Amino acid sequence: MSGSGSGGKALEGKGEGLNPNVEDMFRKLQLTAEEEAVLDLSSEDEEETMAPAMWALVEKILSPVPIHAETIRSAMRPAWGNPVGLKIKTVGEKGDNTFMVEFGSARDMDRVLSGAPWMVKKYAVLLQEYDATLSASSIVFDRIEMWVRILDLLLGWMNREKGARVMDMICKVVSMDVDSDGKASGAFLRARVSIEIDRPIRRGIFLRLK
Repeated sequence: MSGSGSGGKALEGKGEGLNPNVEDMFRKLQLTAEEEAVLDLSSEDEEETMAPAMWALVEKILSPVPIHAETIRSAMRPAWGNPVGLKIKTVGEKGDNTFMVEFGSARDMDRVLSGAPWMVKKYAVLLQEYDATLSASSIVFDRIEMWVRILDLLLGWMNREKGARVMDMICKVVSMDVDSDGKASGAFLRARVSIEIDRPIRRGIFLRLK
């Protein structure tokens, strides 16, 4: 009986006592004076001393396997017109294929951003403007910009106002390819749109005439 009693105590010691509830642990946690100190990242003084704005984008490669930053640089540098001062470095977890791309001028950055979509091997490159207030894990890559066109549209709809109504049925319109008067020319209406990457692209639109 005494042996059973000691065994029972041993089993009890290996039960709940060694696996306390995490919430209870945090409730009982006492911080030291150093740990209670708070760093204010929104300080006006810090904003005044921040580094000067740089020309940068954040990109994500939709690849199921990790891709090295140098591989992207070798592939995209000639495609982007050999921009001066191009730097590409990994941000966040390596397997996330998320990178920061720095340029030597705003002109090169704008050309790359407006020229999307781009591809590395057979994988799409998603681009966003750099935001210093975001962490790598909080950046959401859910859209890609590209040019689309609608063929043989009614002549009265080949303009910015009415054409945008048609384009909005496909996806979000970023800009329209029209002249200074807001009118399009040629055999199709063209626009740059932002498409959700997890939804299929709409193949066409039905138009009803009076």
